[in-house]
Formats: sequence, structure tokens, C-alpha cells
Amino acid sequence: MLECKLLAPPNAKLGQPVMLGFSLHNRSPQDVWVLAWNTPLEGLKGRFLTVRGPAGELAYQGPMFKRGTPQPVDYRKLIAGQTLKVEVDLGLVYDLGKPGPYTVRYTGQLHDVVLGAVPAPGGNLHAQPLHCPGVAFKLLPA
Repeated sequence: MLECKLLAPPNAKLGQPVMLGFSLHNRSPQDVWVLAWNTPLEGLKGRFLTVRGPAGELAYQGPMFKRGTPQPVDYRKLIAGQTLKVEVDLGLVYDLGKPGPYTVRYTGQLHDVVLGAVPAPGGNLHAQPLHCPGVAFKLLPA
């Protein structure tokens, strides 16, 4: 029902932003509401990516959040056939300070997916795995 893609430039320079593109496409004939938590749809606010560089896996260095009950404002609506696209700067929460090859994989899940109407606060969450092919890029000396 939902199709995910990650995009990264093939090459980037050290010290410059490294923008990771994330798209989520609704292949369903129905509208879908997706809880944005722990996805790039809300920015880089949690450990849902695995980033590997020349020295191995990089530690996530961004904010972590303790969540309460999701509210309707925490969801993103995808109309049937629609694609949502966002970009996030990996360098804001990962140490991209060495030249060489890097890979990025999405390792999170969608914590709630609701068909049709706006989700009601405090309802049952319907988690769903989300498989995105990984991407690779190379950081070049400045």
C-alpha cells in the first residue's frame, strides 16, 4: 500500500549539507493517514536511520523524544496516489567528518497507519513495517 524511497546525491563535499530525500507514495485507492513520528516526515528526531561511513556505523547525535498519545496533528495525510517528499540534512545529527563512501538505510517502521478518516486521539495504533531501499553516496574532500 505504501512505497518508500530514499535519495542522496552521488557525491557531496565535506563541510557541506548532505541532503537525504525521503518519499512516501500511497498506492492504495483510499486516502491514508500516517503517524509521522520517527520518520523523516517530522525531521531527524530519533534513531530510524542506519548510517555507515568509512569507519563503520555512525552514532545518532540528535534529539530523542518521549511520546504521549498521538494527536491528529501528528499525522500526515496521503491522498490516494499522492507522494509526500521531504529532505533532511544528515550532517545535523550524524558526524560526516571523514571523506569516503557512506550508506544510509531506513530501519524504522510506521507507528500508525489509518485508512480513510482522520485518526482519533488515543485509538489503537496499527504499526506497519516500511521497507526502503538503501542509498549510497561519497563524501569528497573540500
